[in-house]
Amino acid sequence: MLPIILFQLGIGSALIGTLTFFAQSTVYFLIAATAFIVVGVIASFWNRRRPGRGAILLFAVAACIVLIAYLLPSYEGGILRVLGFR
Repeated sequence: MLPIILFQLGIGSALIGTLTFFAQSTVYFLIAATAFIVVGVIASFWNRRRPGRGAILLFAVAACIVLIAYLLPSYEGGILRVLGFR
């Protein structure tokens, strides 16, 4: 996601190409993202508070994004073949 954001901001592809070290730490980023979501859910229910539907929806969307980021590398080759890129 970071390279796409940097590309949209006009950062050159030479700089984006040097960000490959993030790929080696993907598992740690996914664990950190999951931990942040869990902390957010706990904080939103702290002291018997009731979060709104919007907050619950955003937590669900964030969890789905993390799950997709975890599963996508397993199916990337098949998706590329279906789209005609391989």
